[in-house]
Amino acid sequence: MNWLVVLRLGKGSWQQGFPDVTVQIGEDSNPRLQLTASLPPAPDLPRLYRNWQLFYAALYERLGWRLRITFYENEATVTNISEAEFHNICQQLKTSFNTWLRSEEFHPISKKLWQELAKKDQEIRLLIETDDVQVRQFPWHLWDLFKDYPKAEIALSISNYELVPYPAQKTPGKVRILSIFGNSQGIDLDRDRTELEKLPGAEIKFPTERSRRTISDELYRRSWDIFFFAGHSSTQIEQGRMELDDTQSLTIDDLHNALSHAIAQGLQLAIFNSCDGLGLANQLAALHLPQSIVMREPIPDRVAGAFLTYFLEAFARGKSFYLAVREARERLQALEDEFPCASWLPVICQNPAAVPPTWQSLRRIERHRLRVALWASVAGAALIVGLRSLSLLQGLELKAFDGLMRLRPAEQPDPRLLVVGATEEDLNQYGFPLPDSILARAIAKLEPHQPRIIGLDIHRPQVKDRNLIVQMRQNRRLIAVCKVSEGDDLGIPALAGIPDQRLGFSDIVYDFDGITRRHLLSLTPTPDSACSTQFSFSLRLALQYLAAEGIEPPSEAVLQLKNIVFRKLPPTTGGYAKLDARGYQILLNYRFPNVSQQVSLTQILSGHFEPNWVKNRIVLIGVTAPSAKDLFFTPYSESAESYQQMSGVIVHAQMTSQILSAVLDRRPILWVWSPIIEMLWIGIWSLVGGLLCWRCSPILFLVAGGTAIIALFGICFVFLLLGGWIPLIPAALALIATRGILAAYNTYQNRQQ
Repeated sequence: MNWLVVLRLGKGSWQQGFPDVTVQIGEDSNPRLQLTASLPPAPDLPRLYRNWQLFYAALYERLGWRLRITFYENEATVTNISEAEFHNICQQLKTSFNTWLRSEEFHPISKKLWQELAKKDQEIRLLIETDDVQVRQFPWHLWDLFKDYPKAEIALSISNYELVPYPAQKTPGKVRILSIFGNSQGIDLDRDRTELEKLPGAEIKFPTERSRRTISDELYRRSWDIFFFAGHSSTQIEQGRMELDDTQSLTIDDLHNALSHAIAQGLQLAIFNSCDGLGLANQLAALHLPQSIVMREPIPDRVAGAFLTYFLEAFARGKSFYLAVREARERLQALEDEFPCASWLPVICQNPAAVPPTWQSLRRIERHRLRVALWASVAGAALIVGLRSLSLLQGLELKAFDGLMRLRPAEQPDPRLLVVGATEEDLNQYGFPLPDSILARAIAKLEPHQPRIIGLDIHRPQVKDRNLIVQMRQNRRLIAVCKVSEGDDLGIPALAGIPDQRLGFSDIVYDFDGITRRHLLSLTPTPDSACSTQFSFSLRLALQYLAAEGIEPPSEAVLQLKNIVFRKLPPTTGGYAKLDARGYQILLNYRFPNVSQQVSLTQILSGHFEPNWVKNRIVLIGVTAPSAKDLFFTPYSESAESYQQMSGVIVHAQMTSQILSAVLDRRPILWVWSPIIEMLWIGIWSLVGGLLCWRCSPILFLVAGGTAIIALFGICFVFLLLGGWIPLIPAALALIATRGILAAYNTYQNRQQ
């Protein structure tokens, strides 16, 4: 955000003072503050300045400088000036000027300016609006205000101005410069030409014939961005004059129609790298030229060349117009040992209604680059969304999901569950499959301690032990398992005689890479399936536990427990492009590292456990020994090693805990955005990539793009902590793809050129 300060002096003069001074402070074209005050008469200032001019001109002649001015008779009447005398009058002028600006009458404005500008770290443009010729010629940059604000620069404007509309240029190109080299007697204009020719992205016209007709024809022939003049010039009776050669000279009035046409066609800037150009600038301001740079006094040839070099270097490398002028003006100070007051000479004349140009805007590159960046963003987003719809990103997305899951902080075990696992030692002692009598003894050991539910995650389609048969058929606390049919496999039935409300299928779904990320809650078995129950083992356990709490689902169409809705996954879910969504599935939100307290089968049979580990809990009995091969990969399985797999009974415990924790603890269920919102999200990050390409150099893009991807990762991780799985890989790829598309486009454009 740039700031604009307009200081309107109003009617008045050095002799009468300025009774109605107004200042406006605000953003460009949006003033936020206005104050009025006055400035007292200062009749000594014009006298001091005139003396300074005479001393300055006399110093020219004594030191033998080559000037870009032709002096007329009786203009310089002071001779034999020493540099010490000249320095003394410079100090007098500066001191008197700042004393005037510190006057009591002006204090409300000066105080407010210091207060307001002290808060700003952006560019500040200060426009002095006055029609008084003497006041406009004064070196306003001597104001002490500018010492404290290195990003501030001054410009002159007139009170009557207008913005001349011009046709917008839609295609990018080069900065078009009409360069007129006038009378070069006694000065070297080759340096100016060399500096102009070095400009990147510039198309410069150097007319070989220097005449009024030639210049007028060129101004009409095409639209120009910059009008440049170098050579001898002067101002007489408020009228500027450019010398074309020893016999020809031109005024702005001589080119009035041609310049008006050029301004209407988009002429933005006039640079007069010649002497005493304020008369030229004033006449161009009357034509509503957006801005010009002139020299307020006669200028030594070397100073003029140095200023042009410094300004063009700064402006072409991306500095704003005002800061480029300030940098060039301040760099002239290094020449002041040889050329005193060199930094006093350049001045901007600004049309307040116009926005100062940048080098890129003159090339129309900024707008074009932005358009290209936006189209590349659309193309990048469309490319990634298309790849995603074809399942080409599914593997990467699921791996990223697993990685984010593993980064989550550890959780406490669920206090409502106990897992009784048959370990390798248990199988070595009791055999595998576990004998019916061992299972009956384990259940009998648990019963006196009043578990709320016992879940037996061991298939027993046939039972020979009478005690186990009685337990399985008559124990209302016991939930048994069966396996539904799949293809030619008809499944595994449960023991006959167990009612359906105490049965749950043990089927666990996994993805193409073998990892279990989903939780199958219910399904509709086929008529020939050996397992006819519709509810999963985990859902049966959870529903029976919650029923004791007075919580039951109101309907079977949508699973809702209390105010928690378990929404069925559609075929397009998060990173899944074509999900087998049969049955009622949700995402599985693992509790890690331990879902619950766990004991071995031997501990239960030997009574080596605390009764409160069992009381009022869901107790799951299953086999945890790896040799049983009832193992599943999870997002926490970093490799294919068996010890990193999770036994089936633990997976069922995870699923049961997920339901209970969501309903009773409000632990988040994993959710995803709708496909439309996900596409918008991908589009946003593609746009981020486009905007970074628009604003950053290739090297800076690496830093900014890397920072953006780190931020994206952080956002996705925070969302996952809240239960949301949002696109990480597609968003990052969209940002990168946009950069790639723009790089390819730029390469193509460069080859075309």
